[in-house]
Amino acid sequence: MKTSTTTTQTTSRITLATYGGGLGTFYLEQNSAFYGNGGGSHIIYLKKGSTFVSGGGGGHTIYYENGATYDGAGDK
Repeated sequence: MKTSTTTTQTTSRITLATYGGGLGTFYLEQNSAFYGNGGGSHIIYLKKGSTFVSGGGGGHTIYYENGATYDGAGDK
């Protein structure tokens, strides 16, 4: 008898407008994503499996675990 296991991974999408002086600090849990619309400066903490896409502009400080991804736009 053969058994198989199926794993389903859910990703939460968070879309925020990031124009202007910045929105502060964000903590992204595993399997979540932040899609910015450009501008602003943020401090972002990324857990393994999370994603940050800045949309350009701003100056971002990014702390991340291995396995997290970000586009690098505007990072310090």
